[in-house]
Amino acid sequence: MLAVTQVGFAFSGFGVVLAHGMSRPIGAHFRVAHGLSNAMLFPAVTAFSAPAAESRYGDCARALGAANDGHGDVLAVHRLVEALRSLCQDLDVPGE
Repeated sequence: MLAVTQVGFAFSGFGVVLAHGMSRPIGAHFRVAHGLSNAMLFPAVTAFSAPAAESRYGDCARALGAANDGHGDVLAVHRLVEALRSLCQDLDVPGE
């Protein structure tokens, strides 16, 4: 319940990413769990969205540990997308 409450705070204060909105129709049409459909979309949506906010996504890459302070934002974003793809592959998330 604590985690769900924290997610509610995050959604109300910051909105959600494109993957979240796109995952609803996927779940409804293909009967895929909402969290799984989010995971399926997240690497591609991140790659699509990142050019509009490279420094913010670069910060996310560094926070995740996919990049370090020595990496510029463009490289950090690339490493973030690769880390998300790798994580999905490790967790057997269908997709790319």
